[in-house]
Amino acid sequence: MTRWLAVATGFCIPIATSPAEVLTGCFVASWLVTERPWQRLGGTVPGQEPAGEESAAGIQRRPASSGGSQIEWRRVGRALGWGSGLALALFALLALGVGWSTAGWERGVRCLLKYRELLLLPLFDQVFKESAWRRRGANAFLAGCSVLLAMSCVEWLTQLDFGLERNNLPTNYVVTKDRIIHGLLMSLLTYLSVGAAWQRRDRWSWLLLGLAACAVWNNVFLVQGRTGFLALGALAVLWLARQAGRRGVWLGCGLVLCGAVAAATLSPIVRARFDQTVGQFRDQFGEQRQRSIDPRLEFYRHTLTLIARHPVMGTGTGSFEPEYRALAQQHGLPSVSEPHNEYLLLTVQLGLAGGLLFGLLLWSQWRQSRQLPDWEASLVQGAVLTLALGSLFNSLILSVTGGLFWSYLTGLGGAARHAHAEPKTTL
Repeated sequence: MTRWLAVATGFCIPIATSPAEVLTGCFVASWLVTERPWQRLGGTVPGQEPAGEESAAGIQRRPASSGGSQIEWRRVGRALGWGSGLALALFALLALGVGWSTAGWERGVRCLLKYRELLLLPLFDQVFKESAWRRRGANAFLAGCSVLLAMSCVEWLTQLDFGLERNNLPTNYVVTKDRIIHGLLMSLLTYLSVGAAWQRRDRWSWLLLGLAACAVWNNVFLVQGRTGFLALGALAVLWLARQAGRRGVWLGCGLVLCGAVAAATLSPIVRARFDQTVGQFRDQFGEQRQRSIDPRLEFYRHTLTLIARHPVMGTGTGSFEPEYRALAQQHGLPSVSEPHNEYLLLTVQLGLAGGLLFGLLLWSQWRQSRQLPDWEASLVQGAVLTLALGSLFNSLILSVTGGLFWSYLTGLGGAARHAHAEPKTTL
């Protein structure tokens, strides 16, 4: 049941937030009941494994001199992996940050709960140890992204407003996710579909390549999110680099550049994205500085001012919005709830250690992925690259879907390290 709930969560992540949260809660509850982690970390609970044997989580016990059992904590770290361990460490630091938050404990706790995806990573890492379940989990996520793609295309074909943002952006065909998350999911759908087609090389490969082509078209021409456009290019370079090394990097950069020029030439929507970006830099750094329509660069500059005031411990979990509001009132600036940058947001709240720990978490997952089988390594690297790049321009972990797709995919792929002797995972 626990594994099926995890697979169902993967299917719902791209489609709808509320069902995904309900399934996540059921998954955690089922994991606690079936896995009984207190028996693996405790000593004298009835029914636990005999002393000196290795538990299902890979944690070694040995008899303690005073009775009960004693955990070999090095094995705990090995079972969790650096990615899961650092995710738990970052959540623990955020929990401690509630204690010194200038926003008060109530706002701090609410903010802390938004980072619950950090706790899900080690759980997904444990339930997807078997290759058959990794295959089911990956296929479920692909199916969910395909449903999201189909809903967007139906909205475009019918010109009916089924979802979000059509009032403000009539040419933005997103249904259940905003344009940023939708673009990131379409980029991942393209990357995973091409990877699965390359791996299978059978009659289903053409269907997967067609799905990838539809996702590219949807991402580039039907959605006005620039982050998804960048993620698509970065994942294309990553895939080619994995196939051809340095030559693949140069080839990927050339293809992405040619594709961007062609898309900007053919589509006014894509051209508007480039014009908006150029306008932002001109407004911020040009000779005649003025308030930009999308003042994201202003957010970054003033957020750095907040970091400079409290570089060591920050101002506590959940403190960004009141701290930025006070700064905005002093300088006559518009207020904002988050700086559109996950690295800066964590640094404001937890000091330099918070931003560095988040970067170390992503770096460790990338580094460990090199020891995984080819397909799982590709999965983890794609998810990490998408989150790392997207977090430069958005607070993705703070959002539900951004944190969920990262913890789900990296937990699923990273679980392969538990069983190197198993057969190769095939979609």
